[in-house]
Amino acid sequence: MTDAAPALSVRRWARDGEGPFAEPVFMLDGALPADLRNVTVAMPAGGAGRARELAGCGADCVLLGDAAMHDSALLASLSAELGEGKVGVWVSARMMSVGWALDFECNADFRCLAPSRVTPAWEILSSTGEGTGTDAGWWIAQMLDRGAAMAVVAVDIDDAGLNICAGLTEQFASRLWFTPLHDLEADLRPWVEYGHAANLVLPAIGRYDEAAAAALQEHFSSPQRTAA
Repeated sequence: MTDAAPALSVRRWARDGEGPFAEPVFMLDGALPADLRNVTVAMPAGGAGRARELAGCGADCVLLGDAAMHDSALLASLSAELGEGKVGVWVSARMMSVGWALDFECNADFRCLAPSRVTPAWEILSSTGEGTGTDAGWWIAQMLDRGAAMAVVAVDIDDAGLNICAGLTEQFASRLWFTPLHDLEADLRPWVEYGHAANLVLPAIGRYDEAAAAALQEHFSSPQRTAA
């Protein structure tokens, strides 16, 4: 059976000191170049003032983290102020832990242990790495409905996470991007092949240089690729 492979979009994290850029890249807020054209800036901890400053330097898009978590109305107001496509969300995430508790309602004659979650999910982390207890998929849906141009999820995907990745990609399609959180040496091929990730931001390390990125994109975007 021959399946048409979904097109894969690949961008990279730029290194400090680079710029200006002729191609679209991603950068974390910090030591940024003066000219931010073609740059999407992730702001894990920055607020509205910083977002306006970056947009004024020409940033393609600014990604809100903690600020959007703390004020759900901020994203909509900034999107209206800065323009369509200029504001998105930055989501650091990990697998949400599952707790167990006695269920006192399932049957009057016995008690059973019930999980806090039936299906695996990712939990959003704050900029300091602390768990927020917020379901990443649910929150991303809310932010996209409020005008976010994109959501970039920084997460280390294990086998269980591949199913989450596939489900979110099916739900949000081209507006959802993935990048490793801590494991920068991760093999990203399973993210595409089994997690169906359609958009990747590659770490700024040797194994993901321009040639490797081009080969990855060409392989997974090839219409000749077949599936058993």
